[in-house]
Amino acid sequence: LYGIQVLSAYASTISIFIHTLKFKRYIGPMTAMVAYDIIIPGFGYLFFNMRHLVLDNLDVGMICGVGLVLNLAPKLFGKIRPWFVWQAMVAYMFYTGYPIENIPRIIDPHIYLGCCIVAAVCFFRP
Repeated sequence: LYGIQVLSAYASTISIFIHTLKFKRYIGPMTAMVAYDIIIPGFGYLFFNMRHLVLDNLDVGMICGVGLVLNLAPKLFGKIRPWFVWQAMVAYMFYTGYPIENIPRIIDPHIYLGCCIVAAVCFFRP
């Protein structure tokens, strides 16, 4: 978890520096993209090593995973973002005392992960 915080701080700092180099035309747009995207394998490695934390807190992981996928979804009726509806539902569940910890028992984690991957791929298609 500490590694993710350090890498995130580096990523935000270096992105500003890379953007400045691109803006001043010291580097091209493709070079800037590659220089920034070189960080992604580091995040993949750290999140893979952090999988036990996610599996220990599967209810929070599922809530965040659904929110992540819905954040990429198109607007409903041209103006409502599905992510806002999801957050309102989660807030309602927390305030009414719905037993959030029962969610992982209802949904098989493997099916959930597969659905998240399929939904993410569908949203990223042009």
